[in-house]
Amino acid sequence: MGDKTGIQWTDATWNPVTGCSKVSAGCKHCYAERVFPRVYGRDTIVKEGGKLRAPRRFTDVVCHEDRLGQPIRWRKPRRVFVNSMSDLFHEDVPDSFILQVFSVMAGASHHQFQVLTKRPERALAWFERLGQALQETLETEVAPKRWPLPNVWMGVSVEDQATADERIPLLLEIPSALRFISAEPLLGEVDLRMLTQNSNCPECGFGVSVDEDGCCSSCGHDSMVYIDWVIVGGESGPKARPMDPEWAGAIVDQCKEAGVPVFVKQLGGWPDKRGNPEDWALDLRVREWPIYEK
Repeated sequence: MGDKTGIQWTDATWNPVTGCSKVSAGCKHCYAERVFPRVYGRDTIVKEGGKLRAPRRFTDVVCHEDRLGQPIRWRKPRRVFVNSMSDLFHEDVPDSFILQVFSVMAGASHHQFQVLTKRPERALAWFERLGQALQETLETEVAPKRWPLPNVWMGVSVEDQATADERIPLLLEIPSALRFISAEPLLGEVDLRMLTQNSNCPECGFGVSVDEDGCCSSCGHDSMVYIDWVIVGGESGPKARPMDPEWAGAIVDQCKEAGVPVFVKQLGGWPDKRGNPEDWALDLRVREWPIYEK
């Protein structure tokens, strides 16, 4: 069985990489960093020269080759959050190891893998360099697999308007069967209306909407790129920064207008609003899943 998790939007976690470093304000009270001493506090790392050993820090990024085969051994299909304790596209993770992770996900096609990153610029660069090599490898197998992998979802974390404007356009350039946004921890108002709607058609430059077949309403081109799912959540844990429920409500309204499924995970540090969703305002009791076709 996969690692159990309390994350409501997934079934299990898989951590072939652990350790990370902060890149933006959303990382300030990182959950992974908070639990790291309890989970990995006794780990040691080999210093340069291979002689000295020292306690491992959260910022020491480690690739665990012994964990690569775990999802293949999990027989029951599930949604798997990849690297809840790290970022697969951290600069200290070698390109070759990312390739191994994608190869495992290709072989474990009975699962749906959710890859969430705060580093879409590295992800896009990796896909441009090695994604093509993986695609060619898959196409030459005895049982060829489609590309992009139909069971891999690519997503970005955003916490405010600046990170949304920076990361989401890069996500839209990454080849993926399903794209999602995790607006957690939400630290301010975020306008996603232009980003959650269908982007301009790459064929004719128009077509901000699609017809019933999912093609451009202007020219019929079938390569429209858009966001398939949005997760919203506040910050939890000690010293959690508050999320105004109105910020989450605005995103819910934007997603409904754009026809994008939205999942409100929690209200985080907002006073008296952390508990059961039954206590939330009606418009926030939304936990929708993306339309997924394997």
